[in-house]
Amino acid sequence: MRIKSSLLGAFKVIFLASFFLATLKTNAQVDITIGTGTAGNNTTTFPCPLQDYWEGSRAQYLFRASELNAAGMGPGSISSIKFNVITANSGTNPLLEEYTVKVGTTATASLNAAGWETVPTTVFGPVDYNVTAGINTLVFSTPFFWNGTDNLVIEICNGFAGNATGTWYTNNPIVPWTTGLSFN
Repeated sequence: MRIKSSLLGAFKVIFLASFFLATLKTNAQVDITIGTGTAGNNTTTFPCPLQDYWEGSRAQYLFRASELNAAGMGPGSISSIKFNVITANSGTNPLLEEYTVKVGTTATASLNAAGWETVPTTVFGPVDYNVTAGINTLVFSTPFFWNGTDNLVIEICNGFAGNATGTWYTNNPIVPWTTGLSFN
């Protein structure tokens, strides 16, 4: 009698677990492309999300919810960001030292050139990152959940700020960007 009771209890747990798992929706990973990549920086100009021309850099990039939705992106977890590098940086030390990516949301529709948005969530780094020609995929240590309605701000920092011993910077890689946007 005791064995039957234990088996019945085990069956209920398995059934409930099976029912719960059957209700979960499985989503495939999808790459979303934002922008046209019609222009780009050179080895010493900005913006460049993988920059190494100066040390201790910080940059923010705004992606409006309207452009993300128009590209087919809906609410969900973002697990990586990719940058297309036309030409990798060169020099004696091609690493981006202490490269860090943060992600946050904002109601701001245009970045202020005189200030910074608060971007609280570190999703990549800090690591010494070696840029290569082609697609550079930065896989987040923790996926970032986007609600599908807020604008996204990506903040990128790198470099040994205040490094007085040696030269740690080289040149920027060439990364295409979109021109003619109506916002910063």
